[in-house]
Amino acid sequence: RSCSTKTCGYMSPEYVLKGVFSVKSDVYSFGVLLLETVSGSKISSVHLKADFSSIIAYAWSLWKDGNTKDFVDSSIVGSFSLNETLRCIHIGLLCVQGSPNARPLVSSIVSFLEN
Repeated sequence: RSCSTKTCGYMSPEYVLKGVFSVKSDVYSFGVLLLETVSGSKISSVHLKADFSSIIAYAWSLWKDGNTKDFVDSSIVGSFSLNETLRCIHIGLLCVQGSPNARPLVSSIVSFLEN
């Protein structure tokens, strides 16, 4: 089963595919939570605006097309600065990289969120 075509939920791809838990598996889970929070959707929501298998695939597609602001839940628009919200999406996408080596360390995530 591939996490790029099917959702892994909160579990990292390395755990789902190989049964291996890495030091960055929690980073993956955090990224999923961050994306869910910003979008207002669950990881495998059937209410996605497009035909994507998960909010991760949807977020990546919007990011690549430069339409990331379309990912933000309408109920939080105006409550937070757009730059902060887009930063959270960017951090979430960094955290859900398929390879654990490509994901940031928790200390880096804290720094990204603070600055």
